[in-house]
Amino acid sequence: MVSAQLVGGEWWNLHVLTAVMYNPFSSLAGLAWVLVSVGVSAALIYAVNLRLTLRRGGLDDVTRRRVARVLAFCTAPYLFLLPTAWFF
Repeated sequence: MVSAQLVGGEWWNLHVLTAVMYNPFSSLAGLAWVLVSVGVSAALIYAVNLRLTLRRGGLDDVTRRRVARVLAFCTAPYLFLLPTAWFF
């Protein structure tokens, strides 16, 4: 008899981990995982830029938020979406 944890682990390996490593577009769960990771990374980049990097720049609050937003958008790790299966 196969335990539920083993079956869930096999599903996770097949649909999420394999999709994240080779082609995020091969599975909806893998694509969702990668998109959430890119979004969380962008949010952390925004927070670090807003609170640490741009703190002493002499910018007003609106400009500082705008610059932090642009930096977060431009430096988010979009390469996670690139299918590495193309290179094998």
